[in-house]
Parts: sequence; C-alpha cells; structure tokens
Amino acid sequence: MVEGERAVANLGVLHERLRRWFARVEPFAQARKYMTGLVGDLPRKNAWTIAEYAGDRTPDRMQRLLNHAVWDHDQAQGVVRRFVVEALEDQPLRVGALDESGQEKQGDTTAGAKRQYMGCAGRVANGVNTVYCSYATAGGHALVGARIYMPEEQLADAGRRAALGVPDDVEFATKPQLAADILAEMIADATIPPWIAGDEVYGRSGKLRTFLEDNGIGYVMRVGCAFTLEVTPDQRMRADAAVAAHLARRKHRRRWQICSVTGSKGERA
Repeated sequence: MVEGERAVANLGVLHERLRRWFARVEPFAQARKYMTGLVGDLPRKNAWTIAEYAGDRTPDRMQRLLNHAVWDHDQAQGVVRRFVVEALEDQPLRVGALDESGQEKQGDTTAGAKRQYMGCAGRVANGVNTVYCSYATAGGHALVGARIYMPEEQLADAGRRAALGVPDDVEFATKPQLAADILAEMIADATIPPWIAGDEVYGRSGKLRTFLEDNGIGYVMRVGCAFTLEVTPDQRMRADAAVAAHLARRKHRRRWQICSVTGSKGERA
C-alpha cells in the first residue's frame, strides 16, 4: 500500500513538471492517463488498452495525444530524465545501458519501418528499431533517452519522407551516432552517469568510444573476436588473442566470474 501511494505521488510530481511543454490543457490531462497506463499492470499496452484502462470510451483521445497533439517531445524527455536521475543519483553504482529494441509493424506507413533484424522477435521482420539508454542502478532503473533509427533509403526519398512526416532537418545516423546524441544531451544537463555499457553494436564504434573518452566517461562494451585493441603503446592484439593470453589461462580464472543472461537466442555468457 505504501509503495502504491508513493508511485501515485511520484507520478503526480512528474506530470506537473511536464505542464509547461504542452500547448493545451486537454492533451496535458490526457498525458496523465497515458502515464498511469504505462506504469500499470496491463499485459499489453497500446492506445486501445491504455484508453480502456483510463476509462475512456474510445481510443480517440489517446491516439490524438500520440499522433496530433502539440507538445514538446524532446523537452518532455529531458524532464523525465532529470526526474529519474534525481531519484537514483545517490546509488553507489550508476550505469547508462545502451541498447536498441524493436517493435514489429504490419505495414509501411510508420517512420522507420522496414524489414530488419528485430531483437524482440529474434529474427528479421518488418518493424521499427529504436536506440535506448537506460539509467541503471541496484536501486532501480528507467529509460532516459530514445532515438528512432531511420533507414537511409527512407530519408533519401523526398516523397517517402513527406508521406511519413519526417522533418527536413532529420539526417541519417547510425545506431552508435544516435547513442552519442542521447549521451550528449545527458552531458549537457548533467545527468550522465559515470559508466556506459553496450553490446558490440556500440563497442565497435571508434567514434563513440572516443566521444566517451574525451568526456571522461568510463565504459564497458562488448567487441567481436577480431577487434584489435592496444595492450601497450607498442603492442596491438586481436580481442580473442588477448583473452586467451591474459584472461583464460588457469592462473587468471579465479579472478573472473562468468555470468549469463537470457537472450533471444538463449543464454549469453
């Protein structure tokens, strides 16, 4: 009961902080219903189910909030990010976890939708991929940044851009570039955690690693076996050779603990 009351109070505080970024009262009020649905225990969350959960007779108002209402998405995202960091910044270990997630789509009228690998499905399927950053701590975690991955061919076609409603100033960016954009915003408003983590998509990007190093941010990222690393100023080795020489030998094994998590294709060590 106490946790439930705290959640409701926190939701009210966050909603009030978003007020200035809405042009009209009605969308702002509808946003409270939408937020309540997102943190609820609905097994499936979309405009229809959230509208029903909120007590609306039809999904029209919820769809209007998401598709047509005037509100500043970027500023609202910044409010959410600062709210999250405010609650978790006293945790001893704080990590920004980078990863992309997909959402399957049936048609081709959604910006970014194409046949591509979808982590949610574990296969190539039609859908949209979005790069996310989660602010992760032992005491809690929450998404604090997101950028939709727009395929280059969609942006190169002026007619397609217009049909999808993509602004003229949107340029093609790789997933590591989108991650760097998110992190740059976090640096600008002093919400960046001391560490960043990511899989091979981000670990193999020299520009992203350099960006983090230039800004004094530690990182732990996965790389492929053929990745070349600098062991000393005069010695470069492939990642698999470095593991074999410095980590996998019997005398080194006691220093490491192997953990695994469940992925779309089974356990990942």
